[in-house]
Amino acid sequence: MVLLIFFFILTAVINISNYRIAKRSHYIEIFVDRKIPIKAESRDARASDDSCMIYHYPVEGRDSTSGYASIFYIGKEKYENAEVGEKIRITQC
Repeated sequence: MVLLIFFFILTAVINISNYRIAKRSHYIEIFVDRKIPIKAESRDARASDDSCMIYHYPVEGRDSTSGYASIFYIGKEKYENAEVGEKIRITQC
């Protein structure tokens, strides 16, 4: 009986850790090296009016896990709040 309870608790712990790993893999974190002036603007292809205008705000940064440097495009709110040297989270599509 004790052995059965032990395996049940062990299974629960493993499932919780797997959930956390899967949840963590849906985003990347970058260190902001430089904010770049806004260059890209696009429109939603399905929209017929200007209400669906999407702006992309570029930042030059490095991936926190691999160190890969690139230009990342983020949303307006994150762009306004981002500071040089700060770590920000980007959700992958």
